[in-house]
Amino acid sequence: MQFVMKETQKPLMILTKPLDLTWQQNKTGKELEEILLATEFLYEKFSQQFLAIVSVEIVADFVYMANMAKFHLRKLHTVNSLWIVPQAKMTDLHEFSELCWNCGFANVLFYCNNSLHIYHKFPTLKVEKITSLSSYYERKEIHNFHKYPLTFPITSSPPRCYRYIDRNGNLTYVGYMFSILMIFIEKFNFTFHEYPHNYDDDDKEPLLEALQTGHMDFTSFPVYPNKTTDASDVLWNANIYITVPKSKPIAKYKYFYKPFNEFVWLLYALAILGATSAVAFLTLSKYSIWDFSKSFIYICSIALYQYQLTIPVRSLRFNLLYILLIVYNFIMINYYLCMLSSLLVTTLYEPQIDSIEDLASTSLRFKVTQSDMDYYKQLPNISPIVESLFVLEDGIVLDDL
Repeated sequence: MQFVMKETQKPLMILTKPLDLTWQQNKTGKELEEILLATEFLYEKFSQQFLAIVSVEIVADFVYMANMAKFHLRKLHTVNSLWIVPQAKMTDLHEFSELCWNCGFANVLFYCNNSLHIYHKFPTLKVEKITSLSSYYERKEIHNFHKYPLTFPITSSPPRCYRYIDRNGNLTYVGYMFSILMIFIEKFNFTFHEYPHNYDDDDKEPLLEALQTGHMDFTSFPVYPNKTTDASDVLWNANIYITVPKSKPIAKYKYFYKPFNEFVWLLYALAILGATSAVAFLTLSKYSIWDFSKSFIYICSIALYQYQLTIPVRSLRFNLLYILLIVYNFIMINYYLCMLSSLLVTTLYEPQIDSIEDLASTSLRFKVTQSDMDYYKQLPNISPIVESLFVLEDGIVLDDL
């Protein structure tokens, strides 16, 4: 097989030849896959600005050469390609045209018997002989595919693509990726054929194999980019977005401790315990009676501005402590009541999450599958905060959420 790549500045010729078919048949599927992944494809080095020339000396080798071109020109199926088939007949060109269409090559020019031929797929496949290259370049792009079937599976991948039974008992297909694909199908006059598979099976390997072998056209679930599958820029998000809950009003009982923050409540509790201990020691030194619980109840009554209890001890030091407690509790209680009355006439909300840093102070966790976790962790710019929130979960469980 011969490819001639003509870029604007640097023409380049790359020569390859078909592998021995007997050698290929002796290889296992895994060995062939490893060879394929190790191959440096032409699409990895060139853009759309080149001409591909494929020379097929033997008619029987056309299928093999078409598959080789399909692998080497992945993502470049819209380039102009010249297929030199000197021994082909008109019936062979019809078969070759169908193969080229199935491989994704639409801009094809056949050179056979010293003449040029092109093919038209719609409304029916037709091979046409042309007398000049202007007829080839004047062809119009296809916008009406005459109900050509596009096949893809409906997978359990919410919110991308999934199905459910509506209130009328009808099977309904929904999802944002499904909607995008259906808009594409409607715009270019395709028809949708569902690829059959087990909807409840979370294993996507059979679907990926069907995609690679051409039994279906594309998938509506995200596929990690590699050398054997392509992801469209429309269907593959360049950025990863995290959906977080919107802040909502707090429970009513939380209004009673909101006037003070945790630090003030702690200081207030320590002040009560300190005053209780002081009164208990004064009582012990005065009357040789240790009664911590009674002292605690007395201090709590003062803190609430309740003075019905009898003074536990009479001394100058207690009087000074008593005055300090009255002033302290007067300030604290009035401040608390003012704040509480202000909060009760307003509505308090939970903290709003506006940035990645805000996630660190929440209890939110992100359930992901093992493959998603491995993919996210190898990203160079992922935040350590987000990475610490990942929780490993089974894919079937996630689909049922």
